[in-house]
Amino acid sequence: MLELERYEKTDVQEELKHLSEKCKNWVKILLTKSNADAISLKRKITALECKTPPHFNTIDSVEKIRILEKHVQSLEHYIEKNEKEEDELREEYYKNKKKLSEWELEYTLLKTKCSNFEKKVEELSTLTNQQSTKIDFLENHCEELSGLLEEFQRKPENDSSFFETSSVHSRRSLTLVEENLACSVVEVQLKEALNKNEEMVLQIDSLNNELGSNRKLLEAKIKDYEELNGLHQKATIEIESMKHTCKEHSSEIKELASKLKIAEEINEEYSAKLQSLEEVLEERNTEFNKVMSHMKEYLSEIESLKCTCNEHSLEIQELTTKLKTSEEVNEEYTAKLLSLGEVLEQRNIEFDKVVSDMNGYLSEIESLKHSSKLLNEQIDSLNNELGSNRKLLKDKIKDYEELGSLHQKASDEIESLKHTCKVNSSEIQDLTSKLKTAEEANEEYSTKLQSLEEVLEQKNTEFDKIVSDTNEYLSEIESLKHRSKLLNEQIASLNDELGSNRKLLEDKIKDYEELSYLHQKASDEIESLKHTCKENSSEILALTSKLKTAEEANKEYTAKLQSLEKVLEQKNTEFDKVVSDTNEYLFEIESLKHRGKLLNEQIESLNDELGSHRKLLEDKIKDYEELSNLHQKASDEIESLKHTCEENSSEIQELTSKLKTAEEANKEYSAKLQSLEEVLEQKNTEFDKIVSNLNEYLSEIESLKYSRKSLSEQIDSSK
Repeated sequence: MLELERYEKTDVQEELKHLSEKCKNWVKILLTKSNADAISLKRKITALECKTPPHFNTIDSVEKIRILEKHVQSLEHYIEKNEKEEDELREEYYKNKKKLSEWELEYTLLKTKCSNFEKKVEELSTLTNQQSTKIDFLENHCEELSGLLEEFQRKPENDSSFFETSSVHSRRSLTLVEENLACSVVEVQLKEALNKNEEMVLQIDSLNNELGSNRKLLEAKIKDYEELNGLHQKATIEIESMKHTCKEHSSEIKELASKLKIAEEINEEYSAKLQSLEEVLEERNTEFNKVMSHMKEYLSEIESLKCTCNEHSLEIQELTTKLKTSEEVNEEYTAKLLSLGEVLEQRNIEFDKVVSDMNGYLSEIESLKHSSKLLNEQIDSLNNELGSNRKLLKDKIKDYEELGSLHQKASDEIESLKHTCKVNSSEIQDLTSKLKTAEEANEEYSTKLQSLEEVLEQKNTEFDKIVSDTNEYLSEIESLKHRSKLLNEQIASLNDELGSNRKLLEDKIKDYEELSYLHQKASDEIESLKHTCKENSSEILALTSKLKTAEEANKEYTAKLQSLEKVLEQKNTEFDKVVSDTNEYLFEIESLKHRGKLLNEQIESLNDELGSHRKLLEDKIKDYEELSNLHQKASDEIESLKHTCEENSSEIQELTSKLKTAEEANKEYSAKLQSLEEVLEQKNTEFDKIVSNLNEYLSEIESLKYSRKSLSEQIDSSK
């Protein structure tokens, strides 16, 4: 029993030392964490104060953002693990607290048992004193009886005095026989009492040995408790200093949290501005896409006009060939007319000679002359008209060629503008997508900062709870120390009493060895001793049962302590992991800060690129204005072409009426000219639409310029 108690006491002392060391380690870890969190928050605040609105331009920045998001997710997972571990530690702390309360109850029970044991020891000491007095009386009585017996044995049978006093001794013989019988009975009873007393002596020796071992254990416990008191005093001093530092850190963390809130408000303002800018850019992109679609339609229409112009040029070439053929026919006709004139002159000579014979033919000849004159006049007019038509056709061909060159230039410029617009649209789309990703990243960072602030507040509250729990634990330990001191004092007094009792018992054992000569007056006292021995045996049995229960409780206590040691070892390993994870977390935060600096530099470069893009857009707007002027000129030229085409159509109709030989060709030409007129009218309407759309586009571009100027002024003012 004593060895088990010693083992349990040593285990308890070691566990208390481990707990004190772990408390110190926990306080140090919490301080390091709070310091690291404060430093990281300060750095984040400085970075947020110096940060400009993010603009991302490259694919590397998007990949970096994804990597940062992954890191943040891993950190959130790590924080959740730490919170779970903290909850488990709290549960274990409360369990340990309950166990301490149970141990206190067991301690009070043991204290009551010790007090009862002391009372019983006092009762036994009183009984031993009474028995010692009785034994002294019996010893004296036995000495008297032994003296009488010796005198009786020394006297001879044939003594003269015997005969002289025969009458007297005859009476005494009867009494002596009765006394011998009584002595034999008393001797038997004394032997039994001696055996019982020897058993009692052995039990008392075992109890004395147990009491001695308990004294030694109590002395060792007193020393251990004194050492623990010193350790706890040191721990209380350290915890008070830690409390002071934690209060300072909590004030710093509150200041940092306020700064973080201000930085978050600034970030929200920037995010709102960026959202408005993105909305404006999206509107401008939609408008720009509409303009690009209109420009594509215009280009398709211009290409169709080119095709129609080429077709018209082919038709004009065909008409020129037909005119050449008609001229050749007219020349042949004129040659024939000249030959006919010569024939007519010869016939006139012949008719003059044969006037009398040809009076009937004169009228016909005159009619032929009149018709020939009319034909000559018609031929002359046709020749004049053909010359004028040739000149007009040549002028129109030149105009069409100039229009083709102008359309080619316009198409080339429009294609270049298309390419630039596509490039700008792609760049604007990339910028909008990057701005969206940047806004999402900022929102995620703001939410994560809020979650980190909440976690820090929870950690502060938990740290305050831990400090309060440690203070309660220290107060409980001090109360236990006080109780242990009282127990040590009581145990010392018990040890003194037990030492005195030992001496008395040793003396009594010697006296019991001499009790073999006691016979007569001890029977009553022996019966009383038997009764007291029975009571003592029942008390000893009760004490043994109590000791067994105490041993079982001590065994349970040792098992609990062993389980607590295992749990504490696991927690130590977990705390080591937490420390390593926090170091990794700090390293990742530093890498994130470095990346944030790189992102700020990229944002500055993006701002410069945006300025250059603004200049390019202004130049492009100027180019669009020039294109609008060119389109207006083209529309004017198309209107002049329409007028000339209308004149040509009228002239061609006159030529078709005059040229009966070329009626079919002129009909085809007129039909083609009509189709050309319809196409030209359609194109004129389409060009009018283009001009109106271009004017609208120019007005939108001017509004974009104004909005961009206002945005640039807002950005400069925000910077």
